[in-house]
Amino acid sequence: MNLMLWKLTVLIRDHETTLKLFENETTDNLVNIYKNKSFDKDIQLAMDEFFHNYGCRGIGEIDIGRKRWSDEPQIVIEQIKNYLKIRNPDKAIDRIHDQSRQSAYETLSRIENELRWPFIQRPLVNFLFNRLKILFSLRECPKFYGIIQTFGKCRKELLRKANLAVMENFISNTDDIYFLYISELKSLAYDTDHKQYDKRDYWKNLILQRRMDYTKQMSCKRIPLILLSDGTTYYDATTIPDENNQEIELIEGEYLGSPVSPGVYEGKVRIVDDPMNSELQPGEILVCTATDPAWTSLFPIVGALVLEMGGMLQHGAIVSREYGLPAVVGVANAKKIFHNGQLIQVNGSTGRIKILSD
Repeated sequence: MNLMLWKLTVLIRDHETTLKLFENETTDNLVNIYKNKSFDKDIQLAMDEFFHNYGCRGIGEIDIGRKRWSDEPQIVIEQIKNYLKIRNPDKAIDRIHDQSRQSAYETLSRIENELRWPFIQRPLVNFLFNRLKILFSLRECPKFYGIIQTFGKCRKELLRKANLAVMENFISNTDDIYFLYISELKSLAYDTDHKQYDKRDYWKNLILQRRMDYTKQMSCKRIPLILLSDGTTYYDATTIPDENNQEIELIEGEYLGSPVSPGVYEGKVRIVDDPMNSELQPGEILVCTATDPAWTSLFPIVGALVLEMGGMLQHGAIVSREYGLPAVVGVANAKKIFHNGQLIQVNGSTGRIKILSD
């Protein structure tokens, strides 16, 4: 996905007229240009191909009620704008992929040189390496093809039905349909004798109540880090011991999280709540609650990552290791501790974050 978006960015960069549009026009204007199919033919076709393949993705994409990139192309346009800011050749997505591939083969070569019985062990090591290379590249396939693409098709069909329900005055807005259970949708879909027509107010009031409950839950600002089966909740990180089970001492202005991607980086903080409106600049340290695949295209321009939640297998942790970015996760209240423009040091090897200046 990222590689395809990068190739689209390179195509735009090589097309002077389109490049000027991306540099001077607002994101909303660029979306309108795309929807009106007013880009240069090659650019339009490349963008259509990207949305055909990945338009089913989006923020919180496991929730079928959340909008997709095909519904709101703004985030993709914004990501292309971010990619156009990349001037360092070493930060180019294709270069990063090539470097990762080269690093993998260098690691294989080092392992082969350290084998005790190479004639016996080398075939096994090569077999495992090739098998690992294939299977690792397939790890996203079940989710993407089995869930996300399926949800995307289901969502289109639900929206088609929702438009009919709005026309018949069962619901007020098309997204009201996501506040009904499948059994309730069936009762509306198979209402051949029109018994439900007299219950329109009932359905609208039911949806309104569920919307209010949803809004109340979404207004929750503090999410428990740990929730036990007896209802006990832990909102803040407890004292983290070192490898010798000794309490780690922190100096003033220093904070601790879980190291998930090695390296040390110093840079300015950028707190982001929504990848569509990130205002992220190249080299800044991304600080947010958590990430999912919709955030992936921000990673090539950041210098390091700090997350309030997550662990070694959190999306942000995995992508940070792929891109060689220092990353620390599980830093409680990170968005309150740090602020935009603050200079900090992130140590992805030890999990320490140090405030250098305000």
